Amino acid sequence: IPHDSKNITPAASAATAANPCRTGLYYKTSTNKGYSWFVTGQLQKSFSNGLYAPVAYTHTVTKDVNDGGSTASTIWSTRYVAGNPNADNLSNSSFVQPNRIIASFAYKKDYIKHATTTIGLVFERANSGAVSYITSGDPNNDNATNDLMYIPKNKGDIILVANDAKDLRTPDQLWVQLNNFIGQDKYLSSHRGQFAQRNGAILPYFQRADLHLAQDFYIQAGKVNNTLEFT
Repeated sequence: IPHDSKNITPAASAATAANPCRTGLYYKTSTNKGYSWFVTGQLQKSFSNGLYAPVAYTHTVTKDVNDGGSTASTIWSTRYVAGNPNADNLSNSSFVQPNRIIASFAYKKDYIKHATTTIGLVFERANSGAVSYITSGDPNNDNATNDLMYIPKNKGDIILVANDAKDLRTPDQLWVQLNNFIGQDKYLSSHRGQFAQRNGAILPYFQRADLHLAQDFYIQAGKVNNTLEFT
């Protein structure tokens, strides 16, 4: 809420029970923005020799204006924004995972009714999530360090200054470093002249494979059948 004479509370020293001091004022409304959907395709095959092999691909789209939180202040101050900090801009959810492939292979073999060998392999390949490019500090002076980065098109699009007196880099040197950083990043290089979006950059794929081996032995003690398993 913008500060004006209608919503400024007194300092702590001048506060009263009827007019107390407030460190933050937040007015929240509902929104109909935000949605998510996914589609999954799967192939699976069981073979007569004991091999079972399913493979599945899932594509997910999930959009929201914030990711929620425990209090109004954390919801507002931790949501990355550009421009109006109160706008309900729709963007990727923090938990978006657009593409995911998972495949598993299982093989089971019985031996003379007294032992079974099981071999299982699970493989997963998926995006590692999403990130936001933000600036350090608080450029718009709203007491929240959640301002999205502006991605300059060229040197004349931005004013660069050294960090402090010990930083001897010239504006040209600073631009070369920044420009090289933007150029090597797929998301930044394709959004020059724009503000970065919240969770706009989708992270690369991770890959993981898990192997499971199990050997079962069937032991009969009287009328009771027991299984001893080594994994």
